[in-house]
Amino acid sequence: MHGSYRSYFFLIIFNFLLIIANRSSSNFISDSLASGIVFFRSVNSAISNFQEGISHRIKVLGKASEAIKEEKNLKRKFLRLRMENLRLREELEHFKIFEKFPPLRFKMIVAKTVFLTPENSRLKFYIDRGKRDGVREYLPVIDMEGNLIGKTVEPITYSSSAVEPITNPYSSIGAEIKEGAGVLRGTGEKLLFLDYIYITQYPKKGEEVLTSGLDGIFPEGVKIGKIGRVRRGKYIFLKIEVNPYFNFRNLKYVGIILRW
Repeated sequence: MHGSYRSYFFLIIFNFLLIIANRSSSNFISDSLASGIVFFRSVNSAISNFQEGISHRIKVLGKASEAIKEEKNLKRKFLRLRMENLRLREELEHFKIFEKFPPLRFKMIVAKTVFLTPENSRLKFYIDRGKRDGVREYLPVIDMEGNLIGKTVEPITYSSSAVEPITNPYSSIGAEIKEGAGVLRGTGEKLLFLDYIYITQYPKKGEEVLTSGLDGIFPEGVKIGKIGRVRRGKYIFLKIEVNPYFNFRNLKYVGIILRW
């Protein structure tokens, strides 16, 4: 396209010179033609240099754009590799902790607690496992001794989950002792209460409390704690205090039971 414009330009100039030549002497024609040729060559050279300069700049810009794209791709790859490295290190750490858990009949994964303090964790706390690890709502959570802590609840994100401990006042669990089964409820404090145990069943202080499995959330036989004080409650039931085994102060890692 640029070549066509240049040809038209030269043709116009050439015709103009021919008109001048027809009206002038031979010497004037010769001088004019010579000047025109020099002028044409100068213009042609300038246009060629300009086009070469533009082409060179376009090539340089194209290479710079490709270099920027390549740099961005390399940064993305580096970030992915770094994240994968961190993920593998976390998995290795979790595996080492997993080996410290007692032998259990459950399929389980290990999680690390996040921002856990005894003061703010009796209602809810968080762990570093989520949907990517197969975590869903209402999965049992235990400590490194195999004692029940609570269950997973919302919010559950890609890489984290909330845990509702059995100390939560809205928590209720199917529990059993040697004398029978009842419902264990939280109080918002360290203490738990076991309800619906008849006054004729005579449980003893220090007796172990286990999950009954009747609630459909927790498997049967998971250790919860020991009976503390036993009093007569309303009507035909006892009021039984239970001290849970797990301790928030030693709760850096937990186990999540995926299947039983």
